[in-house]
Amino acid sequence: MPIYYTVTERPNPLKPTEPAKFYATAKALKKTEFDEIAKSIAKGSTTVSEADVRAVLVELADQIAGRIAGGETVHLGNLGYFRATLKSRGAETAKEVTSASIEDVRV
Repeated sequence: MPIYYTVTERPNPLKPTEPAKFYATAKALKKTEFDEIAKSIAKGSTTVSEADVRAVLVELADQIAGRIAGGETVHLGNLGYFRATLKSRGAETAKEVTSASIEDVRV
């Protein structure tokens, strides 16, 4: 399976005087929605209805979100790892970093 990417130029924030380097950045060709996944799973199964698939996927999402909110990393086998990552403002000292420094939380 190929991976689609674009080339992005990025400076090194730790060494701003050095020339920027180029990096491969993942590129999505399409966004697949929840409904499409549920229908596809149900279509591939002879015993599970689309409603059952939806119910399980909704509960799975709730379980993942709840466990991440509780400080856990969730490992779902071949599906991968799910964990919180933070974007925060930099500070001059460690003592200056507080929860107010956090700008965004992502999974």
